[in-house]
Amino acid sequence: MKFSDIIGHSKNIELLKSFSGSGRRPHALLFTGSDGIGKRKTAVVFAAALGCPQSDSGEPCGRCISCVGIKNQIHPGIKFVASSREKTNDNIQVDFSGSIISVPNVVPSKAKDTNEEENSGSNTESGGSGRTVKLNIRQIRELKKHCYLKSPSGYGTKVFIIDDASQLSLPAMNSLLKILEEPPPDTYMILITSREEALLPTIVSRCQRVEFSPLNSDEIKKFTELYGIEASEELIEISSGSPGKLLKFKNMGDFDIPPLQAEQVFETARKWAGRDRAGCLNKMSALLEKEAAFFRKKVDKQSYRKVELIQDAIDSLEKNANIDLTVSSMFLKMAGLDNSLEY
Repeated sequence: MKFSDIIGHSKNIELLKSFSGSGRRPHALLFTGSDGIGKRKTAVVFAAALGCPQSDSGEPCGRCISCVGIKNQIHPGIKFVASSREKTNDNIQVDFSGSIISVPNVVPSKAKDTNEEENSGSNTESGGSGRTVKLNIRQIRELKKHCYLKSPSGYGTKVFIIDDASQLSLPAMNSLLKILEEPPPDTYMILITSREEALLPTIVSRCQRVEFSPLNSDEIKKFTELYGIEASEELIEISSGSPGKLLKFKNMGDFDIPPLQAEQVFETARKWAGRDRAGCLNKMSALLEKEAAFFRKKVDKQSYRKVELIQDAIDSLEKNANIDLTVSSMFLKMAGLDNSLEY
């Protein structure tokens, strides 16, 4: 569990090492960038480095009580704050080259029924058993309790990793803002997001921003070799520099994704959905990623905007949005961009 376990992001790693190895430590950081490129793994290593009294040049030593506590899931001050589909305690697992680090997730000590949520910020979105559960104000209140708890000897530093911070409800963001303004001593927050624009500007302004870029082709190749993954050129292309996406699409099994054609996509989607809706959503995401990869090769503003529209559609599908409505809306917007070029 070292920075050397992370593929790519060398400039960011050097910056984080300089923070952890000196007294100049920002109390809040914002890790921003596309999904599946290593933000969560980097956050765990940085949290270990912040709490390591024997840190060597910003690297966690792996031997002290703090580092061993993280490995053994007994560190009282290193925790995730993440969405959970279940109303029970759970853990967030992070894979370090086959070695799984399991970090506790902060969840409310007393779960409430969905109907008891704040009127100003419900924590669920419709979608049946696969619904997305947002980060709500109860979790931030629970986080605050942990912030002010006294840690046992040897575990002085507290680090809270807020995963997918764009899922914070508005009341939760306002509550988080207060502790960002006046954090307790030796307490650090790492916010992770792929949609920075969804956060309040006041939250972003109080964080040290660290932007993560997709991996390049050599780094993706290194990833596939390290994990023993056989990946076709097409699979690598549509993963767009994201190991997480590559694994997701690889695990789909049959990777026969046709080219995106407006007149065929709805019929194809219905055929997929008839067999397996979850598989359909994955294949639709892959199909859209394939289209996005085509536009990423271009450098004009229209292509950049099309990539944004496709990514918005993928995000909506992953939240169990209606397939027909989502994709048709995307096509209409993309057609509007094409028509604007005619005038």
